[in-house]
Amino acid sequence: MAQDDLLKVKIKRGTFYLSSKEDEGKEWTKQEFKNPQNSEETLVRYHKELSLEGEIKWLGLRDDKYAGEVLGLIIKGKDGNSYALQMPVEDTGGSVNTTNDYFNSIVGVMMKVKKGDNIIMFVNKKSKDKQDRLYRNIIVLDQDDKLIKSDFSFNDVPRWTKSIEKDFKGKEVTKWNADEANSFFYNKAVEAVNTFGNKTKEEKEADKKAYEDSKNSSGTTPKAEESKPENVTASEPDDYDDLPF
Repeated sequence: MAQDDLLKVKIKRGTFYLSSKEDEGKEWTKQEFKNPQNSEETLVRYHKELSLEGEIKWLGLRDDKYAGEVLGLIIKGKDGNSYALQMPVEDTGGSVNTTNDYFNSIVGVMMKVKKGDNIIMFVNKKSKDKQDRLYRNIIVLDQDDKLIKSDFSFNDVPRWTKSIEKDFKGKEVTKWNADEANSFFYNKAVEAVNTFGNKTKEEKEADKKAYEDSKNSSGTTPKAEESKPENVTASEPDDYDDLPF
């Protein structure tokens, strides 16, 4: 499949979307942005919000020119189009170096999704944190509209570590380190990629049984920010994109 055949899906708060320089119809809404290279210029784009539904064809880690290493996937949609989605492994610009929340929310789910599975994916637009911000996580359903749960609980994620240091003025400051948690999420992604397409019929049946056994449990899909200490700000880009539009 040629890269040009893929529709590039992007993420912003609460939704996936497609972006175009042209108005492509009634489902497309006009967006205006300041040009990051020229603050006096206003750029216009048109966005179409969507969920992703279809057959997952590819999952992998790759390097992106703008975002660094990304987790990417390709879905053959029920509408006949092929959609490409990628999430950066790392967030940048925050006070703590962390893996990306959308990335974190999906790596455990991808452990249970294999090549050829039919899935539905959408971005959380309901659940919010204590500061009334939407959790940045992606929800995945199977072909029967049942939630595909992560293969781990966020209680399994290593906690951030804290140290007290002195700045150049001699004032004590708290430093947070998320390296162990970052490694946990990244290793899950590597494992998911390595096993993509290789699950046996018996393993799929075991997954189905585990799902049936879990229906009466109180477990829920973990939110992407639960492993973070309160009052610590990782990076907060509203959109993931190679440009802000």
